[in-house]
Amino acid sequence: MTSNHSIYSADRLDFVPAGELRVGETLRNLDGVVRIESIEQLGSEERVYNLEIHGEHVFRVASSGLLVHNSSGAEGTVSTGTTRTPIKLAEAGEDLFVGGYAQVRRANIKSGLNATHTPHHSVQDAVSGTSHSTGVSINLLKDLHALTRTFRKPVEEGLSLRQHLSKDVWDVKNILTNANHDRSVINAQLKELIRQNKPLGGFTK
Repeated sequence: MTSNHSIYSADRLDFVPAGELRVGETLRNLDGVVRIESIEQLGSEERVYNLEIHGEHVFRVASSGLLVHNSSGAEGTVSTGTTRTPIKLAEAGEDLFVGGYAQVRRANIKSGLNATHTPHHSVQDAVSGTSHSTGVSINLLKDLHALTRTFRKPVEEGLSLRQHLSKDVWDVKNILTNANHDRSVINAQLKELIRQNKPLGGFTK
């Protein structure tokens, strides 16, 4: 793998060039996560190929199924041949809107979605350093919200705030994917969820 090939870091909640990864960092694979035990740079020259993956622009490599990203399409964009169209983020009162819990709830009441949708805290309200009303949330159908790993469940002990967010993001991503939501939209909304969480603090490694 070349040093500029992007691999998903569960610690940083983002795709990171392989050359910037560190020993001890956690990567996403088919079984969940795997920790980097050592890094070895090979001096030999090898032929490498770039792949263009339609849609989500991610794929799995190696027998462990590491999650990697091809460089031709960034998350939050849709590749349409030679041009990329930015994904429009959901607005207040729409499915998958990301904002503070109270903001999402008020918008649902105003738009009429309150009967079918509810804000889902990511990270879980019980571990967030914010108030219940300001905690970053994503607007989910109530039946999908009931499928989340934290719905009416106690806090999973022993995890950092970063690990809680990582697990929550992957949980919501899997639920929305299984519910046949557009993958590019899922990626854009979850990237926005991560972006809004980071300034709240507590995500340092």
